[in-house]
Amino acid sequence: MVTVLLLTLQQFAVLFFFLAIGYLLNRSRVIDDVKPLSAALMWVFIPAVVFNVFYKNFTLSNFSVAMPYAIAGLALMLVSAAVSYPIVRRYKDRITRNTYLYSLIITNMSYVGFPLVSNVFPEMYIFFMVFITAFQVYIFTVGVAMLKPEKEKVSLKGLLSPIMIALVVGMACGLIFDAASVRLPSTVENIIDSAAACMSPIAMLITGFTLAKLPLKKVFTNVGVYVFTALRLIVFPAVFGGIFYLLYLLFGLPIGIVKVAIVYLALPMGINTVVFAEANGADGTVGAQCAFISHAACVLTLPLVFALVSIL
Repeated sequence: MVTVLLLTLQQFAVLFFFLAIGYLLNRSRVIDDVKPLSAALMWVFIPAVVFNVFYKNFTLSNFSVAMPYAIAGLALMLVSAAVSYPIVRRYKDRITRNTYLYSLIITNMSYVGFPLVSNVFPEMYIFFMVFITAFQVYIFTVGVAMLKPEKEKVSLKGLLSPIMIALVVGMACGLIFDAASVRLPSTVENIIDSAAACMSPIAMLITGFTLAKLPLKKVFTNVGVYVFTALRLIVFPAVFGGIFYLLYLLFGLPIGIVKVAIVYLALPMGINTVVFAEANGADGTVGAQCAFISHAACVLTLPLVFALVSIL
């Protein structure tokens, strides 16, 4: 437990170092725009991580073991949405309401979850990736639509995002290459490994840059943000994590699913509430407030949750 706690704190130190650099680069006006970096992240670096994980780990022997994780992730997403909507419906402004709703359902699984899980719990990384499949689909379909200024129909075009394509191709390659007992050429694997290694620092640079756009005096003035941060980082992990653990005790749910679910639930709010809103001309202030406060607070909560998960 102590080892996991220290390892988590070490990983946080690395991630937040790059977040601070991104924050300072924006504040000092050294960089005025990170759209090229964001594009590279979405089109190259995150897809490289996703493909790499599935290509190397999604084997025939893992296939039957991994599928219950996908089902559990889908169930958690649907229940989270059902529970969260009554909580946010009192907000009349569409963007504010949907920002809080999105933040309760979707965590920062890509920028914070991927690097932390891969370093702290490498044995569950592939299962974490399978578990969040439904959440990825939600982000690029429902999530994109709900953070636009005007109500729009959900489009399935989001399923053609680079991340989703990398996930499907990675699964296929993992199964096929494992069945044929072959590998990609070493040069190709090295290129993919190098691209995947860029994901964490660049993602945190962009996170810091995005958070720096919000004046500090506005960060701490929205009481609602603290309430939803507490729900995201404390209440949801405790309640839903407790339900998963109860299912383990009563019905023999695999303990690995319990661990992955709790890890996902404990992550801070995603920053797409800022990225998607601003990309579509909507106000991303509430999203930035949620992201800033929840990322700061999870420095205290997440190492403790990870340490607890390690002893389950």
